[in-house]
Amino acid sequence: MPPAASGFTISFSKKCIVVTGGNRGIGYAFTRAAASAGANVAVIYRSSKDAEEVTEKVGKEFGVKTKAYRCDVSNTVLVNETFKKINNEMGPISGLIANAGISVVKPAMDLTADDFHTVYDVNVFGVFNTARAAAKYVPPHVFAHSPSWLLL
Repeated sequence: MPPAASGFTISFSKKCIVVTGGNRGIGYAFTRAAASAGANVAVIYRSSKDAEEVTEKVGKEFGVKTKAYRCDVSNTVLVNETFKKINNEMGPISGLIANAGISVVKPAMDLTADDFHTVYDVNVFGVFNTARAAAKYVPPHVFAHSPSWLLL
C-alpha cells in the first residue's frame, strides 16, 4: 500500500482568479485560498457594503493584487462588461470560482414564481454567464493542451 500523502500544495502565483460572491461565506474562503496560493484575485459581489474593504484586506494579508467588482451575475451584459474590465486590469484571467448564490427564506408554500426565477437567475444562469464570459479570455491552446485553467 502506498504511503499516505504528507500534504498538498498548489501555486497560482501571478495568476488571476475570479471569485463570484468572494467577499463572504464560502466565497470568502475561496478568495483567501486562492490568495494564499499566490493568485491575484478579482472578487465579484452584488451589493455588500464591505466588499472592497474585505477584498483589500485579503490582498494585504497575502501580498497579492485584489480588487472588488460590483456586478449582478444574472445580468449578461454586466457580466460581460465586468469580465472585460477584470481581464484588462488584472488579467489574463486564469480561473473562475463561480460561487455566487442566493436564497429566498420563507415557507415553501409562500414562494412565488418570481422568487424562483430570482434564485434561478443567480444560482444557475449566473454560473452560465460567468463561465461563458471567462471563457472568452482563455487562449484556445489552453483548453486543448494545458491543465492550467481553473473552473470551479
